[in-house]
Order: sequence, then structure tokens, then C-alpha cells
Amino acid sequence: MSRKSFYLNKRGDYWYARLVDPETGAILTAKNTGQTDRDMASAVAGNWVLNGNIPKGRIRKAKQLDEELAHAQLFHYLKTLELTTHDASRIIDILKSQFQNAETYV
Repeated sequence: MSRKSFYLNKRGDYWYARLVDPETGAILTAKNTGQTDRDMASAVAGNWVLNGNIPKGRIRKAKQLDEELAHAQLFHYLKTLELTTHDASRIIDILKSQFQNAETYV
């Protein structure tokens, strides 16, 4: 069975694309295509899937699709794994080593 690589939804005047993680099947956060025409929005989303670049936040800075998928997979696994206190502590230590102020987020 073939699965769609993205879904389009209209919000106001603009079409948003929600890409699908091919590994987990998870649907990623909607991204504004910047298009008011559905066909053009579909072309933009198809280009994101084909080239692996999708916009990041309001800045519209390109973010690699594989990076977006990796984050989605990480969050998916963290939600579904049965973690011990030791596992959680190791995850916190990793975050602290990457971010000086991680304590404010944890």
C-alpha cells in the first residue's frame, strides 16, 4: 500500500503542508507553503520532499528534511519507550551537555 508523502490543509488564504515521516508514518508539523493556490502548494510540498529542504519557523530558513525527520523520530521514540529513572537522567545529562541553560527547560 502506498502512503502519501504529505497532506495539504488550508488555513485562511494559505495552504499548509504536513509531511509524513516515511519510517514511522508520523505526520510532521504543518508548514506554510506560502501559496494560495492548491496546485502551487502541492508543487512546493513536493519540492520539499524531493529536495529535502523545508522552511524552519517564521524566518523561512531552510531546514533539511532528514533533520526534521530525525527530530520527529526522536520525539516519537521518547514518547513510546519505557524509560527508567536512569535512562531519563542520562537524557537530561546529554541535553545539559549541549545547552548551558538546560536546567531551566527540564
